[in-house]
Amino acid sequence: MALPCWDCSLRDRKGRKVWINVFGEAALLCFLLIGVTSVPWARRRMYNLFYNVHQLLFVAVIFTLLHWVRALWFLLPAFVAYLISRVLSHCNGSTAAQVVQFSALSPALCKLVIARAPGERGQLHVGQFVYVNVPAIARFEWHAFTIASSPRPSLYNQSSSNRMTLLIKALGDWTGKLMLYQQECELNATKPEVYVDGYYGASLSQVYSAYTTVALVGGGVGVTPLLGVLEDICAAAETRHIQ
Repeated sequence: MALPCWDCSLRDRKGRKVWINVFGEAALLCFLLIGVTSVPWARRRMYNLFYNVHQLLFVAVIFTLLHWVRALWFLLPAFVAYLISRVLSHCNGSTAAQVVQFSALSPALCKLVIARAPGERGQLHVGQFVYVNVPAIARFEWHAFTIASSPRPSLYNQSSSNRMTLLIKALGDWTGKLMLYQQECELNATKPEVYVDGYYGASLSQVYSAYTTVALVGGGVGVTPLLGVLEDICAAAETRHIQ
């Protein structure tokens, strides 16, 4: 049966069989909704919908176990890996970041410069990204942004090794509120409260350093990672020959 039997009891075998099918259908529906909202078009244009629908994963897991309890052994490794990643992420982003600069470059673009602690976890590489949380906007929302600077020190930017720069454009609800928050902080002369979790992603330096000629193509705020590459190339040119 595909429909629930409201007068069937879970205590008898027949009732359990009826509801087992319903639990499986509910789990399938949750997974389908998650899959549909995961396509690039939906994820980029409706991030909040994408994020909130993905919370159905926990509901889907519960229905899956009610449908077939032995699925626990297949889900357990992924659950343990997810739990470990969340614990590490929480530890990495539990302390407020030291904001060096928080300014508006235009009505729809802000610059966020954050100091890097000497004893912080992980090592920054060109092209990586971080997750940013601003409690004043949304306490439980973390958004990914590519780092627009290089950790390599240079003569024109001696502080680049202990700072990282983020360029954030107002493209949605959260980033739009971030621009308003920047204006509020500037008006009241207050320090913004920002939390950063990172670093994630592969290093781009391993890609362009292997070639003598590199073409960088980017438009709009998509130029962000390329700025880090250009800064890194300029810094490297001070110590070695670059064509």
